[in-house]
Amino acid sequence: MKFSIITPCYNSAATIRDTFESVLNQTFTDYEYIVVDGGSKDSTLDIIKEYEPKFNGRMRWISEPDNGIYDAVAKGFRMSSGEILTWLGSDDLLFSTAFATVNEIYEKFPQVSWLIAEICLVSEKNVFFDAVHSMTWSYRHFIAGAAFYVQQEGSFFKRSLWEQAGGKFSSLRWASDYELWLRFSKLTTCYAVSALTAAFRMRSAGQASYENAKAYTQEAMQAIKEHLKEENIFRRLWFRLLRVVYSIPKIKNIILLAEKRFKIPEAAFVFDRTSQSWILYKDYVKLCKSR
Repeated sequence: MKFSIITPCYNSAATIRDTFESVLNQTFTDYEYIVVDGGSKDSTLDIIKEYEPKFNGRMRWISEPDNGIYDAVAKGFRMSSGEILTWLGSDDLLFSTAFATVNEIYEKFPQVSWLIAEICLVSEKNVFFDAVHSMTWSYRHFIAGAAFYVQQEGSFFKRSLWEQAGGKFSSLRWASDYELWLRFSKLTTCYAVSALTAAFRMRSAGQASYENAKAYTQEAMQAIKEHLKEENIFRRLWFRLLRVVYSIPKIKNIILLAEKRFKIPEAAFVFDRTSQSWILYKDYVKLCKSR
């Protein structure tokens, strides 16, 4: 399957080389890489031009003013032609087997249209730490506010799902990804993959996602309220009750931990040592019992 990866950027000269190198190092090479620059004033464009020939025709780019990250990503998706879509921040990184892992699952399990793999954090000095584990997030989790911070670096979805969900982002400035996950979760199952595919850069200063975390949460709640309007009165009351429960961190953590530990997930993949391949967790449990 062909992948389309979008990197939105603006004045990203300090970090974008590492991002480009992480894409270049992919062991799976059936992809197109589209860089959407917002009119950078630093040397970002010089770096883009330097790296373009290294991709041997797989990189395209534009540079023009935009209305923020999600506008840039949407532009990139419109320019793209791949079957599997994702986007990567201009200071974030991919592990070299990211595309290969995701492609193996999509080829083997055609019912999958959206998956979220695990990521870790990376410092300004390229120190990797703190893996962020994937979960089998459902519409219930998203509408109840239990999944505010799903890392998009580990999210890969089919173009058909993007188009089915409207093929666009909302007008929200910070939480348009969360609103997109809400729409996706109404349409399909989100599969979790226990593989490290990407790293999110943690910076000491100037990190928009950190500095605007409160605004993100407020916009996510706004998106939840809009989607709740589409539910009947009984489901609305149930989801609001769940939201109250999930708003208490200790209770939320206990519930999520219990779900992960005691409930066999229907939509999770693990790596099987014997077959050296990815299999559904429920099938892995059966295999373990029979061995």
